[in-house]
Amino acid sequence: MSPEQARENLKRALEAQAEAQGASTQATGDYTRYRANMPNPGRGHEGDPANWDPEVDAEMQKNMWDKQQENIERINDLRAAQRAARDATAAARGAEGRGGLQAPNAPPRPEPNVPICPPNCAGNNNPTGPAGEVQLQGASPAGALEVGSAGVASSLSGSGQ
Repeated sequence: MSPEQARENLKRALEAQAEAQGASTQATGDYTRYRANMPNPGRGHEGDPANWDPEVDAEMQKNMWDKQQENIERINDLRAAQRAARDATAAARGAEGRGGLQAPNAPPRPEPNVPICPPNCAGNNNPTGPAGEVQLQGASPAGALEVGSAGVASSLSGSGQ
């Protein structure tokens, strides 16, 4: 699709959405004004029972919902036309060698042949015990952490006892 065709489609979609929005607003206003005639004695609203019919009310409510749904569909069509116009313009710019859409950011690739660091390699001071068990600094060999200010001091110094 050429950028000119995309802009024309965008223009038509914008006009259709504006028309649908006007119809939706009108139907909502009509229903709201008609609904004011409905008697509601529980809330102290007498209404105008002579000018209110539950069947007409239901029909007007359905019409309102239909117009609102139509407006939502025209909004979705407008957004699709906006994307199509953007893409067509970018494709045309790319064909002219002037850029186009930017490529999405690719995740960084790991360097090839980088060895995986074993538990005691540089920058990792966690000593391991038998069968890969990790022993925390400040922990007793039985597995209980030391408690109290002496335990904190020994944990920071790395003495353990």
